[in-house]
Amino acid sequence: MSYPDKFNLESGSESDSDNIYSQPNPYSHLKQDEKEEADKKINDFDDYIKNLFDVYLQSLGDENINEDSYTADEIELENREGQDEANFFYFIGRLNPPHEGHIFALKELVSKAMSKGSTALILLGSGPSQKDGDKRTFDNPIPFGLKKEFIEQQFKSIRPVEPVEGTNYVIKEMTTPHGDLARYIGESLKSKNVSDIKEIKIKHFAGGKDDDASKLKSILDYAEKVAKNENPNSNVLATVEVIEPQQNESGLKPMSATQVRNDAYKTYLDSSGYNGWLKQYKDFYGPMAQQIYEEILNPIYELRRRGISDEEIQNLTREYIETGKLPKTSKKAAKKRGGTRSGGTRSGGTKRRQKNSKRKRNKTLHHSKKKLRKNKLTKRKSR
Repeated sequence: MSYPDKFNLESGSESDSDNIYSQPNPYSHLKQDEKEEADKKINDFDDYIKNLFDVYLQSLGDENINEDSYTADEIELENREGQDEANFFYFIGRLNPPHEGHIFALKELVSKAMSKGSTALILLGSGPSQKDGDKRTFDNPIPFGLKKEFIEQQFKSIRPVEPVEGTNYVIKEMTTPHGDLARYIGESLKSKNVSDIKEIKIKHFAGGKDDDASKLKSILDYAEKVAKNENPNSNVLATVEVIEPQQNESGLKPMSATQVRNDAYKTYLDSSGYNGWLKQYKDFYGPMAQQIYEEILNPIYELRRRGISDEEIQNLTREYIETGKLPKTSKKAAKKRGGTRSGGTRSGGTKRRQKNSKRKRNKTLHHSKKKLRKNKLTKRKSR
């Protein structure tokens, strides 16, 4: 079958009237009103297709519309070249709670990993473990599950393609950062044909605040050693990409996890509650705002459950906001304060225990002396 060389857009017919594509008068069998209705349906459908295409282009974003697009041969060449390198991208942070700067950095991390066909590792810490197993403290109130859920909600806005957990990224609760990262790199390299890998690139995405990059440098150095050990013949390049805090749309200063927490604790002190929490936070956290707010206050609720008076909780909360000092709420700390408190007064438990211990010591000493005298008398009689 041969296609027409020329097509008349006005009449809808090809220049050769004998060609099978020619339709000299497709509406000849229709009445005038039927012809107009048919034209209207065709025009409406044409507009519908154009609108769909416009929406598609907008979803890609202007930065993704490139007039110098790759040809099929160039794409094949790029993929072939990418097979001789392995890329690893990771982020480590507490995210208590997650804020704008965190989410911006994580989106950059995942987008870069997707562009390289890699799986980004996100390690979320919860601070030092407590002896009683409770990790929820004033500076680490948000549980891992809630942080993970919020991050994944934010990832849904990544374009042009929404990332897939397990393929484009993994979010794990940090145990030991050196070990977690070593497993991430080691297991991935073992699944590849290492003889084909000429270069291994490891990139740590770090926040621009609090010298995150320098504080975590030992972990990056360790990751580099792991990669070299797994594949000694590869060139290993370990680098850091620092993501600076982003100015938000409202022009306010960048969010800080410490400030978000402290502003929540202040609403407890002034009794304004969730309604008193800043609108900036409610807008950012969206449907999950109240849940995150309540979890931030969890350490305060825990102090209440332990029987600490409201007056003392308020004092401990103020001290944390002003100094960052965590309240001591363990049984050992309670003993140092003179026992647990009830209604703001000391129970005197420690003093009673001290008196009882003294009585026991005196009683034991008395019996020892008595036994010693008895032994002496027995020896004299035996003589």
